[in-house]
Amino acid sequence: MTLAGQLGQGTEKLKRVQQHKNLHDHLSSRATDVRARRQAVQHLSATVANTQQFEFPEDKKLRASARKQLEMIETLHGQFQESPAALLSNELPHTLRLIDQVEQAARDALREQWRAHVDAMTPSLPEVVLDVLATQPAQTKTVKRIKEVTQSLRKLRDRYPVTSSDLNELRGAEVAIRSTQQELQAAAVPDEVVTFLKDCTTGGATLSTLTPGVMEWLRAHQVTHAFAITMRRA
Repeated sequence: MTLAGQLGQGTEKLKRVQQHKNLHDHLSSRATDVRARRQAVQHLSATVANTQQFEFPEDKKLRASARKQLEMIETLHGQFQESPAALLSNELPHTLRLIDQVEQAARDALREQWRAHVDAMTPSLPEVVLDVLATQPAQTKTVKRIKEVTQSLRKLRDRYPVTSSDLNELRGAEVAIRSTQQELQAAAVPDEVVTFLKDCTTGGATLSTLTPGVMEWLRAHQVTHAFAITMRRA
């Protein structure tokens, strides 16, 4: 065989090797995509199962959606496990995009319901009211517990519930809230008092907001000493 012929054969072999490599890389990439979707959907399904105890309004839809996605991705995973050639299907990218869309929609819905649930649990007393109540020795410990629970819940609200420790922390917050429920009720603050206290901390309250009801509340909680009347300069 001539040198030119040998070079030609060598070139063809190199082309075939490159083609095999390209095919291998393509299959590997698609296999990685399927595995990643499978892991994401399994993670979502576990999260939905963990939060089932909270009975979210859309919980049944979320569980059904997660179950459908898991069935789809498990079918795909099984197909390419049996025959890697299944990864070359032209329908695979579309199917993966569909799974992504449904998975993201379910994840967003679960996140919003998680936040709404945490918000509903969070004590609603304004910070300024807690600060005033904290000046009373009898309320200091209660206010401290309320602030700690509130801070914990605010962190949980923005932390997607992906671990069992998040759920355990939420249960702990629920227990703490129940333990301070009576104190919170005893510290119930009328709207006019809340308005007065907020005004005091944001530029000053007018005498018109210092109503008899406000004065009665301030005296009852022994915090009149925390306030002073000054004349506003024009």
